[in-house]
Amino acid sequence: MATRLKDIRTLALVGASGAGKTLLAEALLARAGAIPTMGSLERGTTACDYTPLEKELRHSMKLAVASFEARSGDETARVHLLDTPGYPDLAGHSIPALGAVETAAIVVNAQNGIEMMTQRFMQWAAKRQLDRLVIVNKIDAPGVDL
Repeated sequence: MATRLKDIRTLALVGASGAGKTLLAEALLARAGAIPTMGSLERGTTACDYTPLEKELRHSMKLAVASFEARSGDETARVHLLDTPGYPDLAGHSIPALGAVETAAIVVNAQNGIEMMTQRFMQWAAKRQLDRLVIVNKIDAPGVDL
């Protein structure tokens, strides 16, 4: 069955390296049933970090796209999720993602707070007049003071 354009949502997970973007993508994909279970960075089994170098280094090096269906009551939306690298040296793979989405999901690591790349992604998203969603991740880590 074809998805109507009005039922498609596009969002990019952006933020500093180590914020947990890839594992958040894994959790969303698993919860939606798009993958059978969450992958692991340590085991190199994540859906979005699939190249040998990403598996070895345990972080994203390029943009990855994943899709799933989200249901709410009788409504169903197709979600296109763009998982982006967070290192400043790899911003050339992340910034273009903001031109392809309606929402920038800015992922913040609760342990580190607002980092340089977090601020930059927020500014780039604002400049493009994107909807912005701030996600504070890793709030259950030891020593986090919200």
